Amino acid sequence: MSREHNRGFESLVTETLRGAGDFPFRLDNKVVAITGAGSGIGRETAEVFAAAGARVRTLDINLGAAEEVAQIIRNRDLEAAAFECDVSSGDAVNRTFASLFCQDRVHILVTMQESPT
Repeated sequence: MSREHNRGFESLVTETLRGAGDFPFRLDNKVVAITGAGSGIGRETAEVFAAAGARVRTLDINLGAAEEVAQIIRNRDLEAAAFECDVSSGDAVNRTFASLFCQDRVHILVTMQESPT
């Protein structure tokens, strides 16, 4: 993603979270699972989806980071939960999503992590 495009995305996030503009879409009560949500664009994406009314599930290899983002969202009186997910391991992904699917029906999956090739 270009630096200019990223600044545009950050502006959308900032305006949305501050309530400065009309949000382009609503996702009320839709469950959104976001991998790589513990930092960077994944974190920003989680905050945008939450602001749009989604019930956000933050997934990250660093559970502490995922929980921090979920807590920020919950502090805004929005719904979020954190899950540890190492996307480099198929077994770990299967375990994480098995746990997630026992609790929720996931409507949207966003993959934002960097994965080794």
